[in-house]
Amino acid sequence: MNNFEIATRLLCALALSVALTACGGGAFDPSATVTDDGTNVTDDGTNVTDDGTNVTDDGTDAPNNPPTIFGTPILAVDAGMYYSFAPTAYDSDNDVLTFNIINAPAWASFDTSTGVLSGTPEAADVGIDNSIVISVFDGTAIVSLIQFDIVVNAITGTADLSWMAPPSREDSTPLSFGEIAGYRIYHGATPENMVLLVDIPDPSTLEYTVSAISMGTHYFASTTYDIFGGESRLSNIVVKNI
Repeated sequence: MNNFEIATRLLCALALSVALTACGGGAFDPSATVTDDGTNVTDDGTNVTDDGTNVTDDGTDAPNNPPTIFGTPILAVDAGMYYSFAPTAYDSDNDVLTFNIINAPAWASFDTSTGVLSGTPEAADVGIDNSIVISVFDGTAIVSLIQFDIVVNAITGTADLSWMAPPSREDSTPLSFGEIAGYRIYHGATPENMVLLVDIPDPSTLEYTVSAISMGTHYFASTTYDIFGGESRLSNIVVKNI
């Protein structure tokens, strides 16, 4: 046996010794060093599966934010004029908002979805509507504007009346200027219900202005009375709309 063969067998023996030592001294099984049962590479999910307990919010740590409402209402309106006030409301949680009103004027309507208060007061509504409160509700919290009043103002006007001295009596008898003692103006809300408004004891006065007439339809007529106390029938009726 030459030196090369001896060296080769020694290397093989050393290799075999190392392999046997790694296997605990038993018989050499090549599969023992290459088979992996998966315990070091298989993940059963316990470290990566999230059951939602860390991401699901039941709401207990996210309290409701109340809505906000603001706006400056109009505090006066003339009778016969249209009135409208629209408050502005906002909810940071994007909740559905519902509006409510307390002491709404009888002449106005209120929209619970927009909060708009609107209407047209009439002459019968002249006065003050007190302590009106508009609020907004997000399902949890209610927030209100500061209460306010609305004054309904009366609309007044004037009626300028004029007439001519009659030249004769109703029976066509001539009537001299000296026989006329004065004139009377009658007024009413209907032609059938007219009452004395003013007595003008001056035959030279042939015109008169009625002031501070409230809104509505007004009827006027005049009469002539003489120095003997006689009074004519009503003249033609004139109409004035305010």
